[in-house]
Amino acid sequence: MSTVSAESKSLVSIIIPIYNGINYIETTLNDLFAQTYQNFEIIIAYDEKSTDNTLALLQKISKNHPINIDIGNDSSTGAARNRGISLAKGEYIVFVDSDDRILPDYLESMLTVFEAHPELDVVCCGTLFIHDTKIPYGLQKAKNSPTEIILYQKDDAIMLKIFDILPWGIWAHMIRRAFLIDNNLKLPDCTVREDLVFTLNLFMHAEKIGYSTKIVYLYLKHAESLTTSKFDKWWKESQISRNELAKLSQNLPQNAAKEILYRDQRLVAAGSACSYDYKTYLTVLHQYDVSHLSFYRGGDSISGKMSVIVFNISKYLYYRSIRYMKKI
Repeated sequence: MSTVSAESKSLVSIIIPIYNGINYIETTLNDLFAQTYQNFEIIIAYDEKSTDNTLALLQKISKNHPINIDIGNDSSTGAARNRGISLAKGEYIVFVDSDDRILPDYLESMLTVFEAHPELDVVCCGTLFIHDTKIPYGLQKAKNSPTEIILYQKDDAIMLKIFDILPWGIWAHMIRRAFLIDNNLKLPDCTVREDLVFTLNLFMHAEKIGYSTKIVYLYLKHAESLTTSKFDKWWKESQISRNELAKLSQNLPQNAAKEILYRDQRLVAAGSACSYDYKTYLTVLHQYDVSHLSFYRGGDSISGKMSVIVFNISKYLYYRSIRYMKKI
């Protein structure tokens, strides 16, 4: 039973962009239908360029469940999510990917924070990244995760996001729709890391951020995930979002801006480690000019040269660990 007050009638708009989602969408929708808070609408931003039978499945599901299937020809996932925003009628908006697992108290956990702190415009929830073969483990960990409500001022929240203490994923945020409209907040027109740009922008416009620590969303990594695709393609397709992050960082304190740019380079290293052998990994690091980062430069001192040696050893160990984690 929901712990949100009986007087709460707030409609939540759940926006799901879908392109070729036949293998996962039914499970994801069933998770949403089982939510402890039931006053929601589901908006499916379906891309007509899909080549599988997702649309037929959605139409079949819609006979028993009220889902709004909006068919469009989107240039990107960001554009599809924006289309969903334009159709939303709820007081609050959440975004869900079509291939993840959602715990029953996903909506309730964030609505509880809004109810306790009506001054908020953005609330985050606890999430877990796991491989799709580890779902039972993820569900058990979520069940045992602690429940706590924490409030952060804007500047603190931004730094905690940059250092991955607060989530980046768009699906970990519930947003007051009026806040999006008043600030004209939209996603960039791209498919890779568009949510990182959007959620950072949310934090930059909100005065305070609410956070419910309980894990209620499982982000699944599987063979069809875009983030597991060949890195060179992933890096090229993320150029728009990286440019947008760079623009946003100009309005942040210098230490925050530097960390965001470092984060981009760190993703180069991680992506390279996942995609290539070690020799090519080093080549890619050079290709994307990671060497300009301060921790790669040791200077002429003995301690500086030793730090470079230590770093290069750790770089190899990092590569090996990433390759190992890729197999889990």
